Amino acid sequence: MNVYLLHRLDSVGYDEYEAKVIVARTDYEARLLANVKTADEGPIWTDPTKVVCANLDLHVARVVLESFKAG
Repeated sequence: MNVYLLHRLDSVGYDEYEAKVIVARTDYEARLLANVKTADEGPIWTDPTKVVCANLDLHVARVVLESFKAG
């Protein structure tokens, strides 16, 4: 299994997901799983023009996700 970070390329409004971390066999499966539960953004997670899907290397120390929205 792989760990994928999916992050939106467009602006994020209220009541929307900005990013998701998904465990899946492939990036395609990760995108499908991300679309299972959406909010006001709708099922955009399979669209590569709207969402980046990166396979994370778990052998490297890193912060996986920080999500901050001021205001």
